[in-house]
Amino acid sequence: MAFFVIPVGASPASAIVFTKDCQTLLVANEGEAGRDADGQFLDPEGSVSVIKFQSSDLSGPYVVRTADFRKFDER
Repeated sequence: MAFFVIPVGASPASAIVFTKDCQTLLVANEGEAGRDADGQFLDPEGSVSVIKFQSSDLSGPYVVRTADFRKFDER
């Protein structure tokens, strides 16, 4: 079994779901606040990443799009 890493937003959660066609993966990025390896405090934004695989066996290329929630900041 091969494993690979797909970069998404900050603090990807265990809320990872495939769509019914099993070619799109949805990832909730919690963006949890905390300290980095250098001790600096970071408070990243939450987001959702959508990973669209080009092949049904998930071995081919993929496209990642990440949606943030900035338009709701003023509310």
